[in-house]
Amino acid sequence: MASEKLNKKDWKISKVYCYDSRHLTKLREIKFNSIDFAVTSPPYLNGLDYAKMHRLSFYWLFKDWELWLKEDREIGARSKRGKNNCVENYFNDLKMCFNEVYKALKKNAYYLVVVNDTYYKKEFIPTHQRLMKIAKDIGFREVRKKQMLIPGHFYKDHAKEDEWLLTFKK
Repeated sequence: MASEKLNKKDWKISKVYCYDSRHLTKLREIKFNSIDFAVTSPPYLNGLDYAKMHRLSFYWLFKDWELWLKEDREIGARSKRGKNNCVENYFNDLKMCFNEVYKALKKNAYYLVVVNDTYYKKEFIPTHQRLMKIAKDIGFREVRKKQMLIPGHFYKDHAKEDEWLLTFKK
């Protein structure tokens, strides 16, 4: 059995950023064309109320945790559901995210997005298709899309829920 010994000089230092991706390039730490790889898993349109579910985590992780708990900041927040243009506002927020990630990525860098299709008021929303179009309009090239079924998980009274892994290249 062959094995290789890794030298410390071969190690690359990675940084993980945990920010609202609608405002990535406005941060001093993230410059245009500086990121090698990005992964996002946006809140689902009809999912949990993440701000309420994760209050304690926000308190531990962020010095400005009270700002993170403002429901109007959260993409797809429960407080935004049921309002006029809720679905379009959701996709406009995600378009902002994709734009910011595009600006931050280096040329030929990859962007992986984990997302699910959903129902809103009994209407099917093909989230992955909408995001693929948004990505293409911004300038991303589609590399791969893969559907991942979540076994035993049903979306209320509708079809089985699934997730999509979308891979793009700048």
